[in-house]
Amino acid sequence: MFAATKADHARGLTTVCVKRRGRASEPDRSSQQVLRCGQRVYPCRVARVSVLHHLALGTRDVARLAGFYIDVLELREVSRHLHADGSLRSVWLDLGGSLLMIESTTEPPRMVVGIGAGLFLIAVSVSAERRRAFEERLEHAGSVIETRSEFTSYARDPDGNRIALSAYPLLGIGGA
Repeated sequence: MFAATKADHARGLTTVCVKRRGRASEPDRSSQQVLRCGQRVYPCRVARVSVLHHLALGTRDVARLAGFYIDVLELREVSRHLHADGSLRSVWLDLGGSLLMIESTTEPPRMVVGIGAGLFLIAVSVSAERRRAFEERLEHAGSVIETRSEFTSYARDPDGNRIALSAYPLLGIGGA
């Protein structure tokens, strides 16, 4: 396998050339992107991650936490899953094309302050015009607005997970 150069990585290109029988095989030539294999340059199709599939939150009370995200942040429920005994195992919510999976666990919540190791914040996009209304919904549900920046308001869900309402413009990202 050949490594892509730093410039290739900066353009989103990844290592896809495979060495077979002592020589590099040519990648698929169906796209406009290029890949450098040694000194040769090939137009090629490059596999890359294009969208977040899901985030998962574990909780001792799936119904309560899912209800918060549905009622306060207006996320749409996609599906519910039950344990064999009929008790609620998980609720999946739509994050605008990705999923937020609220999953049952016996583990206690963990509190992250500031920037922690691993996932430490779930930020949802809101319009600048509706940001204050969502802040009021959070406060009405018992979530204190901990801090604000020019574009983002930070709070916590009922389990103490850090959440944010962000009105930061995402121009040029994801086709915007």
